[in-house]
Amino acid sequence: LKQVVAINGAQITIDPPLEMNNWRGSQSPGVWWAGGANQLVGIENLTYDMTNDGTGLGGISFYNAYNCWARNVRGINGSRNHVWLLQSARIEVVDSYFFGTKHGASQSYGVEAFTATDNLIQNNICQHVVTCTMVGQAYGSVYHYNYMVDDGYSNQAWMQSLIFENH
Repeated sequence: LKQVVAINGAQITIDPPLEMNNWRGSQSPGVWWAGGANQLVGIENLTYDMTNDGTGLGGISFYNAYNCWARNVRGINGSRNHVWLLQSARIEVVDSYFFGTKHGASQSYGVEAFTATDNLIQNNICQHVVTCTMVGQAYGSVYHYNYMVDDGYSNQAWMQSLIFENH
């Protein structure tokens, strides 16, 4: 996921540049962009309780977002996830606390990233959440200094990992 910063005829300039050095113009690469993506939107110093939300979805969702953040938020009893990064880039989820899960089974995450790139997930605490960070088709991101305790998985035969990749 990149940001289109200029269009000059058939030439499209993106930021950041491609990380893969095996792409060439002679291969006729294509692009798709969401257009009108949310930018520079932040949520800070907020507690949200999903105990009775009835949706079964996530708490804070960044969808088609760019350069956005959630900082110092506290999520309580998430369904699928507490924070969801979907088709988004350069999102920061930092200094936050995620407690509890409704189902105690698969798809119960603190932060879930799917088709999301260049994100910073740092200094978060997940307590009684099945998997703190789920990464699916998400590249170029940093998952740093996160902590998980009492994983909350209903099958007590094993503990889930702090970070799980699903490509």
